[in-house]
Amino acid sequence: MKLTKKSLRALSIALTCGAALAADNAAFAAGNTGEALDTYALDEIVVTADRVARHDIDTAATVEVLTHEDLSKTGAENIQQALRYSTGLIAHALGPAGTSEASYNSKIVIRGVEKGTLVLVDGIPINANGKYALDNIPVELVDRVEIVKGGGAVQYGSEATGGVINIITKGKRKNSIRGALGNYGRQNYAVNGQFENLGLSYTYDKTGKENHISAPASTGNYYNMFRVEHSAFNVRYDITDHLYFYDNYSHNTSHWIYRNAPRHDVDYKHALLGYDENIMRLHYDRDGLSATLFYNLFDHKADSYTSHRYNNVFDHTATESYAKALGIDLQKEWRLGGKNTLLTGANLTQDSLEYTAINAARKKTTQDYRRNVYSLFASWNVNLSSASRLTLSARETWTAGATDARNFSRFTPEIQYLYKPNPTTSYYLKAGQSFKIPTFGQLYGTSTHMQGNDKLKPQIGTHYEIGFKKDIKNQTWRVALYNYAIKDEIESSPIPHTDDYTYTNEDIRNTGLEVAWEADCGEGLGVNLGFSYSRPQKRQKVDAVGTVTSGDWLNYYGRIQLSGGLDWKKNKWETAFRFNYLGCRTRDIASQDSLKPQFFTNLQIIYRPTGTDKLYFTMDNLLDRRDIVSTSSSTFYALGRNFMLGYEKTF
Repeated sequence: MKLTKKSLRALSIALTCGAALAADNAAFAAGNTGEALDTYALDEIVVTADRVARHDIDTAATVEVLTHEDLSKTGAENIQQALRYSTGLIAHALGPAGTSEASYNSKIVIRGVEKGTLVLVDGIPINANGKYALDNIPVELVDRVEIVKGGGAVQYGSEATGGVINIITKGKRKNSIRGALGNYGRQNYAVNGQFENLGLSYTYDKTGKENHISAPASTGNYYNMFRVEHSAFNVRYDITDHLYFYDNYSHNTSHWIYRNAPRHDVDYKHALLGYDENIMRLHYDRDGLSATLFYNLFDHKADSYTSHRYNNVFDHTATESYAKALGIDLQKEWRLGGKNTLLTGANLTQDSLEYTAINAARKKTTQDYRRNVYSLFASWNVNLSSASRLTLSARETWTAGATDARNFSRFTPEIQYLYKPNPTTSYYLKAGQSFKIPTFGQLYGTSTHMQGNDKLKPQIGTHYEIGFKKDIKNQTWRVALYNYAIKDEIESSPIPHTDDYTYTNEDIRNTGLEVAWEADCGEGLGVNLGFSYSRPQKRQKVDAVGTVTSGDWLNYYGRIQLSGGLDWKKNKWETAFRFNYLGCRTRDIASQDSLKPQFFTNLQIIYRPTGTDKLYFTMDNLLDRRDIVSTSSSTFYALGRNFMLGYEKTF
């Protein structure tokens, strides 16, 4: 990675200033963060929102923490599936188990921001060329997931305009084996082992054939899904108490068949898709200093085989996109006088993308893009009184060495105020900005029917939030009112009179209310409910061919969301029920077609005959609804009622 004089100078100034402040206040005793960590049973520790360990009630943001137990109760095999039952989130997946098709990746939409979810693994982003593969991360390997809603660009940089999902992996793991079978040809297997400081895991899941996974288009064309497979191998080695190595390699393959109407020349098209992802970390953490060397690889292959009915022509086209991110993330917390703290840090990342395409005439084209992304950040926590805290944060982000000199820079500030009149109650105010750099694919295009736009501007958002948190004995209440406006959000737009798309800058806005309640009712009974009401709107300024449009604000996505669950445990039996309802849905900005409400349901029953044996039955989509889960050029349906019967043995 090449460091410019400018970046080195900025990094040196930031770290020198931080060191000087620390030296002047070396005698600081333990502050509020360390004193409060053992206070509450229901209040989970959060490290994502502020990049330091705090209880949820001490965090000036809307946070949802899903423990490994919470994730397992959904019966989900991977994180994409498990997040379907979270409030304020919309989980998009074209196929079952979070499966993607062609260039349409599964995604999480937070508070109506379609391209604004930053995904972290142990605090380090894994987004590659604007995409991420949550279906490649098995629930088996996850200790907990922290979801922070609202702009998080100040803490983590580009991409976090809607929110941040931090997947925190397990340290020590249990020795276990697991196997499960179900309808639709579903299979799931896992093996885990801990050998002193070395942890190893392997997981595999498969879904078989499903016809009409998409709706017939106006032409009568539709998709059949032939097979989907996920596998992942994970290793963690604790070198010392403060240093560990982590690597997760995953492989995802799927086979789709595009059936054409009888009147078409094309008889059918087979699509063979493959994703290889490698997430590698070397992490050090001690005495407030955190340093991570990271390497992310996302390799996407797509092969299409097309049979023509009338001329006996058999076409083969192929694409491969090879996205990499290599870098280092540094962070240091300094303890100042008066129980105040200063958090400083830096991130240096080299992004690259290699794209290769082979057309039907066997002509091969290759594109290669790269750039260096630098950022410096600081967060100053000031205790105004024993009950109130002010946090001032800022980040400077810039790029260098980009293809065609398409470099960007942005300063993003944030202010937080937290008032905590007693140990079980807090109020907060939050205002800040977000920033998203256009990806290589958005600038230059990396698929057959998706053209780039090298005139794209970065999207810039302004976010406001006010919230209330309350812990009442065995209950928690969380209420948040938010508003944001994002200028020049990057959206895909159809090119008139073609089958192609391109990217344009549009404006979006949203105002919403979120309420979450959780209670431990005793006798092994637990309940949680979540409600969200918002009005996400989009305004197109320039269409795909550069024509200035009317600029009307139009609704999109869902407006009303209700989620919840019921848990019951007695003796050797456990039961968990989850649901998520999404209403008032709109197809897209062009047609403004309404969609019927979406209603996900899930039930899991567990029987533990001994302390080391577990039998479980999971049923998904209890009502056998044919809900539309994603719309693009085609409309995709949820998998029908499906079940898994499994057994797990621990040693």
